[in-house]
Amino acid sequence: MPEARDYTACGTLQNGSVTNCEVVKGVTPVLDPEALRVVKTMSGKRKPGQFGGEEIRMKYHLPITFSLK
Repeated sequence: MPEARDYTACGTLQNGSVTNCEVVKGVTPVLDPEALRVVKTMSGKRKPGQFGGEEIRMKYHLPITFSLK
């Protein structure tokens, strides 16, 4: 089964919400919006970064793998 992988980047705020999502390296314009949709569904579910015991904003990269049929 062939696979395709989009690489996304997002920020996580102190409350765990996801912000400023973008596709860093996409496979095709057809899959890019779906990769962003999936990442945005994680809003409020991410754990924020910590520094010195305090929650901070953080940017992270997340690969999204699609199984193509």
